Amino acid sequence: MQAQRKILIAHRPSITIGNGDAAQRAFEGTDLNVFCRVDASPVPTVTIGKNGEGLVTSDRIDIFMNPPASKEDSHFIVRLTIRSLKPSDAGMYFCRANNSMGTDYKDFRISVNARKPYTTTGGRNTESCCHAQNVTSTCIGACSLAIDLDFLLYRPECYSEFHKLMLCAAGTDTEKNTMFPTII
Repeated sequence: MQAQRKILIAHRPSITIGNGDAAQRAFEGTDLNVFCRVDASPVPTVTIGKNGEGLVTSDRIDIFMNPPASKEDSHFIVRLTIRSLKPSDAGMYFCRANNSMGTDYKDFRISVNARKPYTTTGGRNTESCCHAQNVTSTCIGACSLAIDLDFLLYRPECYSEFHKLMLCAAGTDTEKNTMFPTII
């Protein structure tokens, strides 16, 4: 006869913003996705806000928290999406997570740069490139200052457009089939 015990270890939340960079940048008129990664057990309550106030979802702002892969999973990803960025969207934001074991809080800044046209003579805007490549509206959210691969993780319907996104990420000028430097 064999006995089994399941031990669940509870711990306070620990937050990482995006790739660890507290500054998120995108062009005016593009969509921006910011990821708040939370490691916590039990399941945390997560709030994303701006200037000390929690954000409310709207036609431009969406907040989504992935369901855990299993009951034992303590990793959660909360995605803040701001569509059609405006200069007024710039500012200090926060991600706060709390559970019965404690709280963690991280600030991050969103900067909105003036829209730049897609050019083949130096600088580039990957979203304009994506439009030129006819990336579908469902997948265009992966295009901003750079290609957002985290966005693609939750959009299997965009996998078929991956090659177009990589062309834009690499800075390929499809008319001349040449490469130019990627400076972000």
